[in-house]
Amino acid sequence: MKNSVPEIFDRQLYLNRRERLLQNPKREDFLWRHMAESIDTSLQDVAYNFDKCLLTLPDPAIAEHMPTLMKKTQNRVIGGPTQNSFDIFLDEENMAIEPESFDLIISIGGLHVVNDLPGSLANYRRALKPNGLFLTVMVGGESLKELRQSFSQAEAECENGIKPHIHPFAELSDLAGLLQRAGFALPVADTERLKIRYQNPLKLLHDLRLMGETNTLKARHKKFMRRETFFRAMEIYHDLFAEADGKVTARFDLHSLSGWAPHESQQKPLKPGSAKARLADALNTDEKKL
Repeated sequence: MKNSVPEIFDRQLYLNRRERLLQNPKREDFLWRHMAESIDTSLQDVAYNFDKCLLTLPDPAIAEHMPTLMKKTQNRVIGGPTQNSFDIFLDEENMAIEPESFDLIISIGGLHVVNDLPGSLANYRRALKPNGLFLTVMVGGESLKELRQSFSQAEAECENGIKPHIHPFAELSDLAGLLQRAGFALPVADTERLKIRYQNPLKLLHDLRLMGETNTLKARHKKFMRRETFFRAMEIYHDLFAEADGKVTARFDLHSLSGWAPHESQQKPLKPGSAKARLADALNTDEKKL
């Protein structure tokens, strides 16, 4: 039930930030571009074209980085988390999409900040026509673990307790199960690990701000971190994660998910006992009963 879903993220804050960010010509989108290019590569392996596609993006300009998509789709609707800039306003936390409206749905860079991920996946599943395809790439796993560790250690040294600064992220081991739970057939989940190098950790924080990916946790501390604590965190980050040339690294785990709306034409697993050959014969060994 909707009321039983814990509110980890402040969705209104997230939506407000995205709307302001789209007015900033200096906004950063390198992570979203990488996700779009990854999905576009996956589409090259899909044998047929699609009639109607829904693209859910943090920035409509990301669609320009998907040339294969443009070739394989006839009609495209771009939805996003603001009232302007997109064809339709689409909040992945509270989606109202007509059932069986699209035969291809792509979501980039938004599902890691929804409170009800199973519900969002189920909504996308209902919006697909039979044999429709869903593709998404989302931040997950141990992304930004260096920044999380640096903040925690600095606050443990300088203050009385540790405050939440970095979002919790979904693990890949859970996501394939969530796809099945949402009703997708032939679910696939995979991870790509990116290591981004920065001149210093301040540049990482600068990029996160220009991506709209700073703290939107409901339980976030409303006051700024103390100056002493902040600069100690930057020192710790450099001490622990600097490479030989002095640059620091930041880790991003990008989870790629795909699933199909069920259709009678799809492959189905064989029923138990229906095999026509014995495994022991294939392995040229004797079968022993337990």
